[in-house]
Amino acid sequence: MLEEKAKQFSLKTDEQKYYRPVFKEDISKTFERKIEGKTITIDTHKANTLCDNVYISDKVKLKRKELHNFDMQVRKAFDMLGEVETSGKPEICIIPPEEMRVNAIASYMPMQNILNVNSAYFSTSDLSGLQENLACPQDGLSTILHELIHWQDAKNYRAKFGSINDYFEYCDYLNKIYAPKVEKLINNGYNIEDISEYAFECLKDKAMDEVYNEYRVSKLLG
Repeated sequence: MLEEKAKQFSLKTDEQKYYRPVFKEDISKTFERKIEGKTITIDTHKANTLCDNVYISDKVKLKRKELHNFDMQVRKAFDMLGEVETSGKPEICIIPPEEMRVNAIASYMPMQNILNVNSAYFSTSDLSGLQENLACPQDGLSTILHELIHWQDAKNYRAKFGSINDYFEYCDYLNKIYAPKVEKLINNGYNIEDISEYAFECLKDKAMDEVYNEYRVSKLLG
């Protein structure tokens, strides 16, 4: 079964020597989540990546080069955040659009410590177009970095309080932390709309953690 699956992901012989095989042996894992009130199962296989926590939905086909480049992007984002330890890293699930809980390129789930990545991230020829509402849309790291900042916030919360049991309580906690930081930016003359359209919309919705998250992305990539 694995051999047949590997053939679907194979590149030309002269390209194969540069990249790892897509899958790491025959390690499978099933994830569950609710979409529009219905529980769905997502069958995955573990990817053969340096970031040893990536799973690919059985409904997604990736080329070795695509997975290699993604692996390098994730490692770069972790490095930019100063995260060198391997413990506590999120499981990363690459899934098709219909298995995403939200209409997004990527989405971090703090209670489960899972980062979902839409397979559209790999298939699009215009990633900057998909990221146009976000900070630094021309940079391929924008979305991944944004979501890993969410992960870092959750990691810091767990280190201080333990597990995240109430999502809304967790969001309230983050907003209390980041509201003064956003207010300080505005008082210093910073135009939130200059960060991104998404940051400006989140400001109107009073989602201050998202606003400051976008600000951090702009500073790290700007």
